[in-house]
Amino acid sequence: MNFSSGERAFSAKEVVDCALVRGEIDPLWKDFLRVAECDRLANERELEVDESALDSAATAFRYKHDLITAEETERWLEDRGVSLAEFSEYFGRQYWGRSYSGTLDPPKSSYQTASADKFGGRACPVFGGGED
Repeated sequence: MNFSSGERAFSAKEVVDCALVRGEIDPLWKDFLRVAECDRLANERELEVDESALDSAATAFRYKHDLITAEETERWLEDRGVSLAEFSEYFGRQYWGRSYSGTLDPPKSSYQTASADKFGGRACPVFGGGED
């Protein structure tokens, strides 16, 4: 994937490297680890998710990204290599990140040292923070 600014194109790696140098990755990474730990613990404890909250969050996301129909949403996901299950799981993680109130002890790894395998092969969250 390439990004551009004026005449200059940047790879995803260059964008991430720049964010690392600027110190912009660490806060996002720490929040990602916290949310992942909330989700893990909620699932481990078999807590019940509020399905209407997930539906509302998914609908808000779709409208924010001008994805009005199911077909538009499926195409958007396919273009990014994201399955419908991963899309739904994202909202579950975000729900528990906001709602889980138990004790947390998230991993202390940095973005640079984290294993992509530990997070399903994805070090970067697909839906967070981006404008596209």
